[in-house]
Amino acid sequence: MRRGLAIGVVLLAVGVVVVVQSPGRLASRASQLFLTIMGARRGPPQRLSARAVERLVDRSVVDIRVVTDGGGNPTVVGTGMILTAGGIILTNNHLVENARAVTVQLAGHSRSYPARILGVDPTADVALLQVLGASGLPPVSDVSGAPRPGTPVIAIGNAGGLGGTPTATTGTIIATGSRIEATGQAGPETLYGMIETTAPLAPGDSGGPLVNRQGLVVGMDTASLNPSGSASGFTGPSFAVPITTAVGIAAQIERHLASGAIYLRPATDMGLEASSLAYWESHGGAVPASVTHGAAVEAVDAIGPAGQAGLVPGDFITALNGRAVTGPGQLHRLEQAYRPRTRVTVSYVNAAGQSVSAQVVLGAAPWP
Repeated sequence: MRRGLAIGVVLLAVGVVVVVQSPGRLASRASQLFLTIMGARRGPPQRLSARAVERLVDRSVVDIRVVTDGGGNPTVVGTGMILTAGGIILTNNHLVENARAVTVQLAGHSRSYPARILGVDPTADVALLQVLGASGLPPVSDVSGAPRPGTPVIAIGNAGGLGGTPTATTGTIIATGSRIEATGQAGPETLYGMIETTAPLAPGDSGGPLVNRQGLVVGMDTASLNPSGSASGFTGPSFAVPITTAVGIAAQIERHLASGAIYLRPATDMGLEASSLAYWESHGGAVPASVTHGAAVEAVDAIGPAGQAGLVPGDFITALNGRAVTGPGQLHRLEQAYRPRTRVTVSYVNAAGQSVSAQVVLGAAPWP
C-alpha cells in the first residue's frame, strides 16, 4: 500500500541548528562499509521477541550531540547507527546540517568521541559521519530491503535526547512510498518514498534504526506526525527513510571520500508539483482512459524547466528517459538520479488524452 502526502510532520532532532562545520581530511576509509551492510545473511532469518531484537541492535546504536553557534538552545541531540567497525555512522542530515562540532557517545563507553561529517544528501535527509579515535565498534548486523505493510517493527533511538540505554517502541508498517512535508528547526523539507509506521517516536530518535522482528534494519527513524503539538512523545504515525535508500546514498558518498571534502549531493528540480492518480481523482480531477500509471501534474512554474518545455497542470507524466513513472515518489527518485543541467525526455499524456514527449533540461533545486 502506498500513501500520498502527509503534512504536519515534525523532524525528530532535539534543539536548533545554525552553523556549518568544516570537515578537513578524512580519518579513515569507508570501503568496508558495503561489505558490512550489503553482505548476505547466514542462514534463514528467525522471528525474535521485541526484547531480543533490542539486545541485538542496541550495541550498534549511538547518541549524537551537535554543537552550534545558535541562540537559545545551541545543542542538537539525536541518534545514529554504526555501519562499520572503523566508526562509520549513518544518521539524518537534519540532525547535523549547519553543525559546528559533532560528538558521538558509544554504547558501553564512558567518554564521547568527536566525529566528522563525511557527506550528506539533504534531498533524502541522509548523512554519514566518521567517529575519530574509536575502533572495533559493533556494526548493525544486517539490513532488509523489502519492508511490507503489516510487518511488525521496532523503532530504536535516543528519545528525549537523554542518552544512556536506547529507547524502543513497537508498531507495524502502515505504508511504503509515502511523501511527507516535514518541519524542523532548520525549516521545511519534502521527503519521498518514506516508510510509514505506527511505532511512536519522540525528539531525539532521528537517525535511529527501524528494525523488523528478524533483527534486520529496514529504515532510519526520521519524523513523526504531531497533531497535538507535544514537545515530548508524539502520538501520530511516524516515518523512516528506507535503509536501501540510505545505503545507496552512502555508496555515493563513499565514492567521493578521496577528495577529503563534504559531499553535498546536488538536487535537481523540474519545477513542478505532482500527485498520485488516485489523489488527483479524489479531488475532482479527470484521468484520461489511456493513463494507467504515472504522476498527475498539479502545478508548474511557468519559467521553470517543465514549464519551458510545455508541461501544464493536468498533464500526466508516464515516463522519464524511457523508465516508467508509477507515481510522484517514483518520478522524484528518477529525477534525482540526474545532475542539474541534464537533458531528459519526459513522456506524458495531456488532458485531451494525447501522448506527448518533451525535452526538459533539469534545473537545480533550491537548497534546503
